[in-house]
Amino acid sequence: MKKDVKPKKKVHMIAIKSSDPDEKPMIIRLRNTSFYTILVTVCVMIGVVLGIFIFETRQVVVITAKMAAQRQEMNEEYEALNAQYVELQSQYSDQVLEIEELQSQVSALTQTLQDKLATEEEAEQAAIPSGFPVTGSSTAAEMPEDESELDQAVYYEGSEGAVVVATGAGTVELVRQNAYGYYEVHIDHGNGYDSIYTNMGSPLIQQGDTVVRGTPLFLIQEDNTLIKYQITKDDALQDKLATEEEAEQAAIPSGFPVTGSSTAAEMPEDESELDQAVYYEGSEGAVVVATGAGTVELVRQNAYGYYEVHIDHGNGYDSIYTNMGSPLIQQGDTVVRGTPLFLIQEDNTLIKYQITKDDALINVYTIMTVDG
Repeated sequence: MKKDVKPKKKVHMIAIKSSDPDEKPMIIRLRNTSFYTILVTVCVMIGVVLGIFIFETRQVVVITAKMAAQRQEMNEEYEALNAQYVELQSQYSDQVLEIEELQSQVSALTQTLQDKLATEEEAEQAAIPSGFPVTGSSTAAEMPEDESELDQAVYYEGSEGAVVVATGAGTVELVRQNAYGYYEVHIDHGNGYDSIYTNMGSPLIQQGDTVVRGTPLFLIQEDNTLIKYQITKDDALQDKLATEEEAEQAAIPSGFPVTGSSTAAEMPEDESELDQAVYYEGSEGAVVVATGAGTVELVRQNAYGYYEVHIDHGNGYDSIYTNMGSPLIQQGDTVVRGTPLFLIQEDNTLIKYQITKDDALINVYTIMTVDG
């Protein structure tokens, strides 16, 4: 009788071979149950790892999508804010331009108002017959025997070539020849003042003409040297002879040396600050004028070709006017504030002005007045 032979159990062997050729491989024998257990365990672990990987991948995808959506939303908000910023910036720029334009308009209106006020004030001052009625050489003359002190007139003996001029701005109201053969020129200054000029010469103006201070009325020649001058205020004759205080004030060179358009100019490079001079650029047609009453002490041409006019004001003050033009007065002439000294033309626009006090140069602005 045959014996029952038990079948041999299958054994799985795993050979682990070393990189060393002399070393024998390690043989691991595993039974079926152990092998399958390990295989299942490995598969389960692989499944778990794959599950985790898939889960994490899906989470990353979800988070990435959310982040992309948030980024898109933030970009849209940024673009909207940027558009608002650009619009606000444009509005701000428009407002700045509007403010600058308004400021410019305000400045222009302010300047216009100041110019108008200055012009009106200058016009009021110019209409007062406070100038001297003669340019050129003249002396005070005695009242003729056939005249009356009630006329409140003053008389001058003019040198040949001198000119009788208007003493203030106004309108020629009357030109007539009186009973003695003298011509009378009556100027209405529009402020209650009338000035009357009487001379034997032929009048240079006509009734209705508009005049300014310095407008020629008579040319003094050999046969008409006597000049009679009167002023009325509200139709009453006024004494032309100023009070002592007024005369003192009139002799201070506090006026402005230019009538007409002019601007301050820089000191030329070849001049010195020690001169205490101020410089003006006059427009063509402007006139350099005396800034106070006095006597022309000196008229000369300096080494640079410029003419200098020195006026002695009789009170320690001297004023000096330098210009390239030809002087309108001569040494020894009597002048008042506003007497023309130079006529500004295209080639003599630069004006230099100085003042001395007791022969020492001083800053002209210490005595120059606004209404001068």
